Amino acid sequence: PTLYELLDLSATATQDEIKKRFRRLIKSTHPDANKQDPLAAERVKVLTEAYDTLRDEELRAAYDRGGLEAVKALQRQRNKSNLKKGAPTQSGEL
Repeated sequence: PTLYELLDLSATATQDEIKKRFRRLIKSTHPDANKQDPLAAERVKVLTEAYDTLRDEELRAAYDRGGLEAVKALQRQRNKSNLKKGAPTQSGEL
């Protein structure tokens, strides 16, 4: 599924719609609300990665152009740029 499908959104969703849907999904799938579901933590991780990509305008544009490979390429580029500046790298690379 696409990141939009994971969050049950259309590709034209606004940032506010993305945020609201993510919060609603996390609330219902969180391990604390699903203690009997051993996959709940993995679902939260997948939903969070989708949200982190779609809430970032630059990552979202890269995803829309070239999918997850384009997102990974942009994240690598950002990490290299941050290393040159001496800033910490992003740890949530897809």
